[in-house]
Amino acid sequence: MTITVLVAIASFVLNLKGVSKDQVATFYSPQTRFWELLGGSLLACGTLYQQSFFANLAKRVNQYLCILLYKNKRDANAQTLANLLAFV
Repeated sequence: MTITVLVAIASFVLNLKGVSKDQVATFYSPQTRFWELLGGSLLACGTLYQQSFFANLAKRVNQYLCILLYKNKRDANAQTLANLLAFV
């Protein structure tokens, strides 16, 4: 996991530096686009192996959204985050 994150960061830095020099070459170069694939891989790995972390995070975000959006506690439900994500 550490190697994957380091390679993704290195590829992203190459992308940022390359865009200022030659945008077309940077767009077609696999070294500068590899961070996109690794970002998806990290998200997939996280959802497969860190489900409890994401469930707790979603629960906390949902509670925070309920505090922001609803005046009455009874109006809050567990679908607030899902509804907001569907809207976005």
